[in-house]
Amino acid sequence: MHHTRLPWKKRSKIVGLSTMLFLLPAFRQGLSRNERLACVLQSYVSYLSDYRYAGRPHVSHGVDRLVASANILWHFKRVFGTGYDFAAALCYAMSMQCITLKDRKAYELWHTLWHVAASLCLWQSKLVTH
Repeated sequence: MHHTRLPWKKRSKIVGLSTMLFLLPAFRQGLSRNERLACVLQSYVSYLSDYRYAGRPHVSHGVDRLVASANILWHFKRVFGTGYDFAAALCYAMSMQCITLKDRKAYELWHTLWHVAASLCLWQSKLVTH
């Protein structure tokens, strides 16, 4: 079992809903089947980790970290330096800081924004070429 970083067990509906944003890039034209599957998988494991099993030990936490890291590495070259990469990294870092500070409301805001920014990175990765 992988442990959650959350010091609370209360689920956040906004964080849970924001995990569905990872589905949007799957509808982009020009994506390969593997890229579409990666978006769907990211949405599913994020939902499990960040909502369904929020604050409780579950394997989804480790899988979410692994899949998110793989997606970041896969698309990094295409979005690096666009601003989307910085926004996503900032939102994620802020959400992790909120966990340390045990500020649930701020965590909900920043982690939701992380999902928004990261899904925009996935969306934009097909528009940006280096």
